[in-house]
Amino acid sequence: MPPPNKGFDSSLPELTQDVDGANALLDEGGYADADGDGWRDMPDGSELNVLITPQYNKTRQALYLRIAEVLKTNLEAVGVQTTLDEESVRNSDHATEVRKQGTYELYIGYTSPGVAMYDTAFMYIIGDNGNNPWGTCLIPEFVAAYEAKKTAGSYEEYNAAMKELQAIADEQVVGLALCWDKAYFPYRTDQYEGWTNFPGWGVINYKTWFSTQPAV
Repeated sequence: MPPPNKGFDSSLPELTQDVDGANALLDEGGYADADGDGWRDMPDGSELNVLITPQYNKTRQALYLRIAEVLKTNLEAVGVQTTLDEESVRNSDHATEVRKQGTYELYIGYTSPGVAMYDTAFMYIIGDNGNNPWGTCLIPEFVAAYEAKKTAGSYEEYNAAMKELQAIADEQVVGLALCWDKAYFPYRTDQYEGWTNFPGWGVINYKTWFSTQPAV
Protein backbone atom coordinates (compact mmCIF):
# COMPACT_ATOMS: atom_id res chain seq x y z
CA MET A 1 0.00 0.00 0.00
CA PRO A 2 1.45 3.40 -0.93
CA PRO A 3 1.05 6.08 1.77
CA PRO A 4 -1.34 8.30 -0.25
CA ASN A 5 -3.90 5.48 -0.55
CA LYS A 6 -7.08 5.62 1.46
CA GLY A 7 -6.88 3.20 4.36
CA PHE A 8 -3.07 3.23 4.55
CA ASP A 9 -1.94 1.99 7.97
CA SER A 10 1.08 4.03 9.03
CA SER A 11 1.44 2.08 12.30
CA LEU A 12 2.91 -0.99 10.55
CA PRO A 13 6.71 -1.26 10.54
CA GLU A 14 8.64 -0.16 7.48
CA LEU A 15 10.94 -2.52 5.58
CA THR A 16 14.31 -2.95 7.26
CA GLN A 17 17.34 -5.12 6.60
CA ASP A 18 18.41 -7.35 9.49
CA VAL A 19 20.94 -9.96 8.34
CA ASP A 20 21.49 -11.35 11.83
CA GLY A 21 17.76 -11.64 12.41
CA ALA A 22 17.23 -13.31 9.04
CA ASN A 23 20.02 -15.81 9.73
CA ALA A 24 18.50 -16.61 13.12
CA LEU A 25 15.06 -17.23 11.59
CA LEU A 26 16.52 -19.47 8.87
CA ASP A 27 18.50 -21.43 11.47
CA GLU A 28 15.37 -21.82 13.59
CA GLY A 29 13.45 -23.05 10.56
CA GLY A 30 16.03 -25.76 9.88
CA TYR A 31 17.52 -24.25 6.71
CA ALA A 32 21.09 -25.34 7.37
CA ASP A 33 24.00 -26.03 5.03
CA ALA A 34 23.57 -29.81 5.05
CA ASP A 35 26.18 -30.68 2.40
CA GLY A 36 28.81 -28.07 3.27
CA ASP A 37 28.74 -26.29 -0.10
CA GLY A 38 28.24 -22.87 1.47
CA TRP A 39 24.52 -22.65 0.71
CA ARG A 40 21.57 -23.34 2.97
CA ASP A 41 19.47 -26.39 2.15
CA MET A 42 15.84 -27.29 2.77
CA PRO A 43 15.02 -28.71 6.22
CA ASP A 44 14.90 -32.21 4.68
CA GLY A 45 18.41 -31.77 3.27
CA SER A 46 17.37 -31.19 -0.34
CA GLU A 47 18.70 -28.25 -2.36
CA LEU A 48 17.33 -24.78 -1.68
CA ASN A 49 17.55 -22.60 -4.77
CA VAL A 50 15.06 -19.76 -5.04
CA LEU A 51 13.86 -18.90 -8.55
CA ILE A 52 13.56 -15.15 -9.20
CA THR A 53 11.13 -14.43 -12.06
CA PRO A 54 10.89 -10.90 -13.46
CA GLN A 55 7.73 -10.09 -15.38
CA TYR A 56 8.29 -10.08 -19.15
CA ASN A 57 8.35 -6.41 -20.07
CA LYS A 58 10.84 -4.93 -22.52
CA THR A 59 10.23 -1.37 -21.33
CA ARG A 60 10.93 -2.20 -17.69
CA GLN A 61 13.44 -4.99 -18.29
CA ALA A 62 16.47 -3.04 -17.03
CA LEU A 63 14.59 -2.08 -13.85
CA TYR A 64 13.38 -5.64 -13.21
CA LEU A 65 16.85 -7.07 -13.75
CA ARG A 66 18.27 -4.54 -11.31
CA ILE A 67 15.63 -5.48 -8.71
CA ALA A 68 16.44 -9.16 -9.31
CA GLU A 69 20.11 -8.40 -8.75
CA VAL A 70 19.32 -6.68 -5.45
CA LEU A 71 17.15 -9.61 -4.32
CA LYS A 72 19.88 -12.05 -5.29
CA THR A 73 22.53 -10.12 -3.36
CA ASN A 74 20.38 -9.85 -0.25
CA LEU A 75 19.36 -13.51 -0.23
CA GLU A 76 22.88 -14.72 -0.84
CA ALA A 77 24.02 -12.59 2.10
CA VAL A 78 22.11 -15.00 4.36
CA GLY A 79 23.25 -18.13 2.52
CA VAL A 80 20.23 -18.60 0.23
CA GLN A 81 21.15 -19.59 -3.32
CA THR A 82 19.10 -18.05 -6.15
CA THR A 83 18.63 -18.48 -9.89
CA LEU A 84 17.33 -15.88 -12.35
CA ASP A 85 14.47 -17.15 -14.51
CA GLU A 86 16.15 -16.08 -17.77
CA GLU A 87 13.57 -17.82 -19.95
CA SER A 88 10.83 -15.56 -18.57
CA VAL A 89 13.01 -12.53 -19.27
CA ARG A 90 13.31 -13.32 -23.00
CA ASN A 91 10.21 -15.38 -23.79
CA SER A 92 6.78 -13.76 -23.31
CA ASP A 93 4.89 -17.03 -23.88
CA HIS A 94 6.92 -18.81 -21.21
CA ALA A 95 6.50 -15.89 -18.82
CA THR A 96 2.72 -15.90 -19.29
CA GLU A 97 2.51 -19.64 -18.69
CA VAL A 98 4.62 -19.43 -15.55
CA ARG A 99 2.37 -16.69 -14.21
CA LYS A 100 -0.86 -18.53 -15.07
CA GLN A 101 0.36 -21.78 -13.55
CA GLY A 102 1.68 -20.02 -10.46
CA THR A 103 4.96 -21.93 -10.67
CA TYR A 104 7.13 -18.92 -9.83
CA GLU A 105 8.74 -18.51 -6.40
CA LEU A 106 9.72 -14.84 -6.25
CA TYR A 107 7.89 -12.78 -8.86
CA ILE A 108 8.82 -9.20 -9.81
CA GLY A 109 6.03 -7.17 -11.37
CA TYR A 110 4.28 -3.83 -11.17
CA THR A 111 0.85 -2.38 -10.62
CA SER A 112 -0.63 0.32 -12.84
CA PRO A 113 -1.86 3.61 -11.29
CA GLY A 114 -5.52 2.72 -11.61
CA VAL A 115 -5.14 -0.70 -10.03
CA ALA A 116 -2.90 0.66 -7.28
CA MET A 117 -5.50 3.26 -6.36
CA TYR A 118 -8.77 1.34 -6.65
CA ASP A 119 -8.13 -2.42 -6.63
CA THR A 120 -4.78 -2.06 -4.82
CA ALA A 121 -1.71 -4.13 -5.63
CA PHE A 122 -3.20 -6.91 -3.49
CA MET A 123 -5.29 -7.83 -6.54
CA TYR A 124 -2.17 -9.29 -8.14
CA ILE A 125 -1.35 -11.34 -5.05
CA ILE A 126 -4.64 -13.18 -4.50
CA GLY A 127 -4.94 -16.44 -6.42
CA ASP A 128 -7.81 -16.85 -8.89
CA ASN A 129 -9.75 -13.79 -7.73
CA GLY A 130 -11.67 -13.41 -10.97
CA ASN A 131 -9.73 -10.38 -12.19
CA ASN A 132 -6.23 -11.38 -13.24
CA PRO A 133 -4.61 -14.84 -13.02
CA TRP A 134 -1.51 -13.52 -11.27
CA GLY A 135 -1.40 -14.47 -7.63
CA THR A 136 -1.13 -17.62 -5.58
CA CYS A 137 -2.20 -16.42 -2.14
CA LEU A 138 -5.32 -18.22 -0.95
CA ILE A 139 -5.15 -17.47 2.79
CA PRO A 140 -8.88 -17.42 3.70
CA GLU A 141 -8.62 -14.35 5.95
CA PHE A 142 -6.73 -12.44 3.28
CA VAL A 143 -9.25 -13.29 0.56
CA ALA A 144 -12.15 -12.40 2.89
CA ALA A 145 -10.61 -9.03 3.74
CA TYR A 146 -10.12 -8.27 0.06
CA GLU A 147 -13.73 -9.15 -0.72
CA ALA A 148 -14.82 -6.94 2.19
CA LYS A 149 -12.84 -4.07 0.65
CA LYS A 150 -14.58 -4.56 -2.71
CA THR A 151 -18.06 -4.65 -1.19
CA ALA A 152 -17.59 -1.96 1.45
CA GLY A 153 -20.63 0.31 1.73
CA SER A 154 -18.89 3.09 3.62
CA TYR A 155 -15.46 4.61 4.14
CA GLU A 156 -15.44 3.10 7.63
CA GLU A 157 -15.94 -0.42 6.27
CA TYR A 158 -13.39 0.17 3.51
CA ASN A 159 -10.74 1.42 5.92
CA ALA A 160 -11.34 -1.49 8.28
CA ALA A 161 -10.89 -4.00 5.45
CA MET A 162 -7.77 -2.24 4.22
CA LYS A 163 -6.29 -2.29 7.72
CA GLU A 164 -6.96 -6.03 7.94
CA LEU A 165 -5.39 -6.64 4.51
CA GLN A 166 -2.24 -4.77 5.45
CA ALA A 167 -1.97 -6.54 8.82
CA ILE A 168 -2.18 -9.98 7.18
CA ALA A 169 0.26 -8.97 4.44
CA ASP A 170 2.70 -7.76 7.09
CA GLU A 171 2.42 -10.95 9.16
CA GLN A 172 2.45 -13.46 6.30
CA VAL A 173 4.71 -11.51 3.88
CA VAL A 174 2.55 -12.37 0.87
CA GLY A 175 4.31 -9.67 -1.13
CA LEU A 176 6.56 -6.66 -0.73
CA ALA A 177 6.33 -3.21 -2.30
CA LEU A 178 9.94 -2.43 -3.16
CA CYS A 179 9.18 1.03 -4.55
CA TRP A 180 6.36 3.38 -5.45
CA ASP A 181 6.97 5.56 -8.49
CA LYS A 182 5.84 9.13 -8.98
CA ALA A 183 4.67 10.39 -12.35
CA TYR A 184 4.81 14.04 -13.34
CA PHE A 185 2.66 15.48 -16.14
CA PRO A 186 3.52 19.15 -16.79
CA TYR A 187 0.84 21.14 -18.56
CA ARG A 188 0.12 24.80 -19.33
CA THR A 189 -2.61 26.42 -17.28
CA ASP A 190 -1.55 29.92 -18.28
CA GLN A 191 -2.33 29.41 -21.97
CA TYR A 192 -4.93 26.61 -21.96
CA GLU A 193 -7.99 25.87 -19.89
CA GLY A 194 -10.57 23.10 -19.61
CA TRP A 195 -8.19 20.45 -18.26
CA THR A 196 -10.05 17.38 -17.02
CA ASN A 197 -8.44 15.58 -14.10
CA PHE A 198 -8.90 11.83 -13.60
CA PRO A 199 -7.92 10.40 -10.19
CA GLY A 200 -4.89 8.21 -10.66
CA TRP A 201 -4.31 9.44 -14.21
CA GLY A 202 -4.16 13.23 -13.97
CA VAL A 203 -4.96 15.36 -17.00
CA ILE A 204 -3.59 12.86 -19.54
CA ASN A 205 -6.88 11.25 -20.53
CA TYR A 206 -9.32 11.20 -23.42
CA LYS A 207 -11.62 13.93 -22.05
CA THR A 208 -8.76 16.39 -21.94
CA TRP A 209 -8.26 16.15 -25.69
CA PHE A 210 -11.84 17.36 -26.26
CA SER A 211 -12.16 19.87 -23.43
CA THR A 212 -9.00 22.00 -23.59
CA GLN A 213 -9.03 25.31 -25.38
CA PRO A 214 -6.92 28.46 -25.45
CA ALA A 215 -7.32 30.51 -22.28
CA VAL A 216 -9.27 33.72 -22.78
